[in-house]
Formats: sequence, C-alpha cells, structure tokens
Amino acid sequence: MSHKIIVNPEVLSPSYLPEKLLHRNKEQAQLIRNIKNSVNTFLYGSPSSGKTSLIRRTIQDSSFKKEKLIYIDCRLYQTTNSILREILYALNVPFFCRSNYELVNILRKKTKDHKLVACLDHFKRLREVELVDKLLSIDVCVIVVSDRKESFMRLDPATRASFTLMRIPKYSIGQVFDIIKARAEQALRTGSYSDEVIRKIAKRSNGDVSLAINMLKTAALKAESEKRSKIEVDDIPRSDCPRLELSYDERVLLNILE
Repeated sequence: MSHKIIVNPEVLSPSYLPEKLLHRNKEQAQLIRNIKNSVNTFLYGSPSSGKTSLIRRTIQDSSFKKEKLIYIDCRLYQTTNSILREILYALNVPFFCRSNYELVNILRKKTKDHKLVACLDHFKRLREVELVDKLLSIDVCVIVVSDRKESFMRLDPATRASFTLMRIPKYSIGQVFDIIKARAEQALRTGSYSDEVIRKIAKRSNGDVSLAINMLKTAALKAESEKRSKIEVDDIPRSDCPRLELSYDERVLLNILE
C-alpha cells in the first residue's frame, strides 16, 4: 500500500496562486474599481491575510482592457532605479540608459499611450520612497501593499493626500478552515486527512493562512515519514510560541533599524 500523501506539492508552496480566492470577493471587487478609476490605493492588513494573493489574482482579472498592471515585489527590487527598470522590462520597452532621470522620461512617454498601474508589494522593504512621487508625477496609478498601516506615514503629507486607504481584514478561523480544506483537496491524496485535522489546524493558526498551510504540509510529511496513509491530529505541529506585540514607537524603531 502506498503511503504517499502529498500528490500535488505545488499547491502547498508559498508561491502558489489559487484559481479562486475564498472570502476575498468584496475586497477584490473594490480593488478592481479603484484600479479602473485610477484611484491610488494604500492596501494594508495583518501578515498572511491574503494581500499578495489578492494583488496577483487581481492583476490577472480579465476585465482589465485598457490598464496595464505591473507587480513589483519590493523585497527583490528596493531602489528607484531597479523598479523603474523592472517596469520597463515588463512593458517590453528597450532602454540603454542608466540614470533615473532618463528612465522616468522613457516611462513618461509610455503613459501617454497606456494606462499604467504599478503594484508595490511589501512596501516596508522599499528603501527609496520618493519613487512613489516619481510614479505619480507621470500619471502612473500606484497600489501600495503593506502589513502595517503605520507604513503609510513614510510618504510625505502631499503624497498621502493622493491615496485612499483600504484595509484587508484578518481571516476568521472558519475562513481559514475553508481555505485549508480547499488546498488539502488539491494537494493531498483523497482519504488521507479528516475535517477534524483541518479544523484543528485552522484553530491553531489563529487566522494566519501561511502558518496553517505550513502546518498542513508538515503534518502530511510526518505521516509519510512514518509510513502511515493518513494524517492524525498529533501530527500537527504546535504553535504555542506567543507573538511579540510591539508598541507603535517600538515598530517605528524597528523600521528604522531595518
């Protein structure tokens, strides 16, 4: 008898993007309206509340006809120069210059023909926030994504006036259950888990979907390693380590140090 439990590991990977986002229909509809109306948006919410998946899935929405949406991960591209280059690469625009001034001028010409939308994910990692001002000055619609509302204060007052705030709520335990069950149905062999296991994972995750997915994967691998064909509740790793809650001042200091 085969003890293989994980039959589609891609579904449990951090980069996996579901075909359908559960419990985010309202937020996705609002974001699509904002983009179509060129509303600059500061989107924020707790870690693992589905912000990146929401942005990436929205970019692929088939209702966008006139808009060109470009996703930028500020963990990888942290400077003005690197992000301008990445946007031009995405637009298939050839360039041979190096200065920010020249890159902005090239991009300015493109905005006359296309409605551009730049989605800056993991905004706290962006080292040169003046990039946002440059993009706004050439009529690029900007979507900023951050874990913390306080990150909005990194922008100067005049720039903040150009944005609307959009909060992504934390998932409830029931919503995490639905999401993890959908992942399990795609990733795991039929009959290798029970609703009790999924419910226990959802409860222990405390609304953190990434943590819940990692718990599911770890539990499946443990059962496989012990040559069992089904995941038991005891296979689920504990998550008893308390979260460190920082005050506003402590978070500001942490951002400065980062």
